[in-house]
Amino acid sequence: MSNQIFNSNDGNFDDYHHRTTSSIGIYCTVSSDELQLALHTLSIAACSEYVSHILILITDRETVDRKLLSLNFLGSSVDKLIIACGDYGSGYEISLSDGGYDQVSARNDALEMIYKKDVDWVMQHDADDIYDSAFYAKICKDCGAYEAVMTECYTLNSLSSYVVNSKLLKNIYGRTLINPHIRVWKKKLGLKYKRSALVSKTYANETRHCGVEFPDRMNLLLVKKPSHYHLHRLLNKRHSGFLDAGETLDIKLDDHIKEKVKMLIL
Repeated sequence: MSNQIFNSNDGNFDDYHHRTTSSIGIYCTVSSDELQLALHTLSIAACSEYVSHILILITDRETVDRKLLSLNFLGSSVDKLIIACGDYGSGYEISLSDGGYDQVSARNDALEMIYKKDVDWVMQHDADDIYDSAFYAKICKDCGAYEAVMTECYTLNSLSSYVVNSKLLKNIYGRTLINPHIRVWKKKLGLKYKRSALVSKTYANETRHCGVEFPDRMNLLLVKKPSHYHLHRLLNKRHSGFLDAGETLDIKLDDHIKEKVKMLIL
């Protein structure tokens, strides 16, 4: 991985951290083509006083041209942003030996960088994710007794609806949840991404699907209130076609989320 790291003002990071009793460090791995999308979806997080560091790792180039970074819309929140670069290959369908994308290495390197920051919580953010701004406050104010947080993930179909396929419904602790994910955990857990044996047997790229291994016993909080929204269907991204047979249901988005999504899809 390249050692090139860009940030606006490294000295301000501690100021953000000391505004709250607890803080979140976010990491996001993206290709250069999705950098602008990530910057826009992460702008909601950047405005939260509970988010102190945002690390974006560009995975398909060794250097970044600052002229390509449109950061004005972040305002003073740009001081929370760190951008790093590295060449981890390209392509989910290609084996690593043929130059395919090494997702495990990229995510672990991003994690390692965010683990070195003075944060209490670590959060994974994909370029096409949007979280309710109140979610960051809830993590820091109400989740201190827990080690990880689970949310449902709503795949938006429009500005007023989401789509759900039966494959996305999971029964956890006796409750039916919509595409549940654990994307937030305490930094002290020191979790790392691991390759899946099943994926390695099924796909040419053995890092195509990967996840962190959580402890067998862990204090986990489920946040049932809609907080996590996925935009890949609205953006016509790969692997969203299976939702064509799904059920479309109404959802009311907060105004700040609706405006951000509208800007991205128009």
